[in-house]
Amino acid sequence: MVATKVDRRPTGEVRLRRLIAPAGVAAAVVSSLAYVIARNPHTDRIFPPCMLLHTTGLYCPGCGGTRAVFDLASGHFGRSLHENAFVVLFVVPPAAIAFAWWVLNSLGVRVPRVRITVPMVWAYVGLLGVFWVLRNLPGFEFLRP
Repeated sequence: MVATKVDRRPTGEVRLRRLIAPAGVAAAVVSSLAYVIARNPHTDRIFPPCMLLHTTGLYCPGCGGTRAVFDLASGHFGRSLHENAFVVLFVVPPAAIAFAWWVLNSLGVRVPRVRITVPMVWAYVGLLGVFWVLRNLPGFEFLRP
């Protein structure tokens, strides 16, 4: 008996079926982004205020995130950094990379996997905590929206 190598790459039909979920997520993100762009969060008050800021006067790590995404989509990188640097630097790029990895894998392209470890998650959470504290301290007003 001769051992033969089995081709495990997905066929065209299987690849198309695998793209259904990424296409759905892309449609949701694009429609949400279109809504945010159509309703300028700098001027339109349809978006709810941050409850933490409203009740305590403290900025949460997400304060300014919608405006940052709006500014980023409008091509105003500096303004988006001013609104929420954490979202611009540590949420959008990893999300875009993860989405691209998902699409490529769905197409059958072999992309090296990045192993996310528990210390990496704790470092990310710690960075988020540091950002949260700093943006509420005197002298770090540049981190506030």
